[in-house]
Amino acid sequence: MIKRFIIVGILLAVVFGGLAVFQYVIKPKLIADFVAGMKPPPVTISATRAKSERWQPTLSSIGTVAAIRGVSVSPVVGGRVKSIHFESGQSVKQGALLVALDDSIEQAQLKESQSALKLAELDFQRGLELFQKNNFAKASLDKARAQRDQAEAKVESLQATIRQKKILAPFSGRLGIRQVNLGQFLSPGTAIVPLQALDPIYVNFSLPETDLPKLNTGQTVMLKVDGYPGESFRGRITSIDAEVNQSTRNVLVQATLRNPGSKLVPGMFANVEVLYANEIERVTVPQTAISYSLYGDSVFVVVEGKATKEGDKPPLIVQRRGVKAGPRRGDVVAILSGLKAGDTVVTSGQIKLQNGARVAISDTVDLSPPKDRPKP
Repeated sequence: MIKRFIIVGILLAVVFGGLAVFQYVIKPKLIADFVAGMKPPPVTISATRAKSERWQPTLSSIGTVAAIRGVSVSPVVGGRVKSIHFESGQSVKQGALLVALDDSIEQAQLKESQSALKLAELDFQRGLELFQKNNFAKASLDKARAQRDQAEAKVESLQATIRQKKILAPFSGRLGIRQVNLGQFLSPGTAIVPLQALDPIYVNFSLPETDLPKLNTGQTVMLKVDGYPGESFRGRITSIDAEVNQSTRNVLVQATLRNPGSKLVPGMFANVEVLYANEIERVTVPQTAISYSLYGDSVFVVVEGKATKEGDKPPLIVQRRGVKAGPRRGDVVAILSGLKAGDTVVTSGQIKLQNGARVAISDTVDLSPPKDRPKP
């Protein structure tokens, strides 16, 4: 009986011991070997090759479009608006009548002054005839001449005032929005309407003082504005300020552009590029290929890894490579160092990558977040 209990105990010890060894020794090793043997599937990415392109070196800045001539038309003398001869937004020629002020009082005063001038002229001529016959004193003749000249000056003054009652366009250009109404009394200096000469037109922009040696009058300037995406306007530098701003250490530059369709309007925000040197070779990649961070810019370059078995095709893996990004044109960035033409760079899917990860290149897979994908 005792032998049976001993045999059963030994058998139970062997069974439970074997289970313990399997559970705590063999099973973890099997799981570890299985996991080690598993390889994650390659990450699907989009990629393109870095290109070698000829780029024109440029200086970039932000500018403001300004009229070559621009004023707010206003009267020199006061008066009530008698008639308005323009419409808002109209193009006018130099000397065109814009507004006429009531000049009835001045016209009446002019007639009175002209009559006084005629009488003063007759008195002077009579005195001159008598003086030539020695029958008129020299002092009386001088007094008659002075009265004639005073009457003539008064006539000219009234004629000038009447001319100023007619407000003319000082130069050719396009009018803005009318700011006066018929019958309104205008004081001297009251704004009537803006007038801008739009062709040619200026763009004013600033550049750091370090770029001053690269600037010369006559250099080509390319201008882009948000109102006309994809369209460029060409001009030339016509003036460089004679001093550097002491607060910003920038120099003010002015360029002149043709504006035949009046697309550019004063006050527009503009992106300006100054072409200052000959074209040079640059390695370029799409902007989406670059990962920006505080520690520097980088790209993922696709290379061939080592084949696991002889005869197998080498897998594609990625290597993170630091680069120095240069100027940008649209969606393309020039790489100054860290990359050479022909290198294959990842353009989308970088968020799922790490150094050495296997990848599969596919330009047909939509890698955008689900919320950004178009609905079928």
